[in-house]
Amino acid sequence: MAQGVDKYDDFINNKLKKDLPAIQKKREETYQKLSEFIQLRNQLKIIKDNDMKTFKTKVDLGCFFYAQAEVKDMEYVLVEVG
Repeated sequence: MAQGVDKYDDFINNKLKKDLPAIQKKREETYQKLSEFIQLRNQLKIIKDNDMKTFKTKVDLGCFFYAQAEVKDMEYVLVEVG
């Protein structure tokens, strides 16, 4: 019986604990993406509920460099999902 316990203990310490940081990082990345999609959904709902035809926003061009943008035609919304 002690041999079985040692086998599971070895599996936990040598396999599962090594994989844990990578899995936690993937989980955080997934939560971040999910948060962005929820925020987008909420913004689109506000736009639809208020029957907005145009709006002004800031666009992140990368490295926290922003530019002002005006959306004049909101008939279509394109979302990069991959």
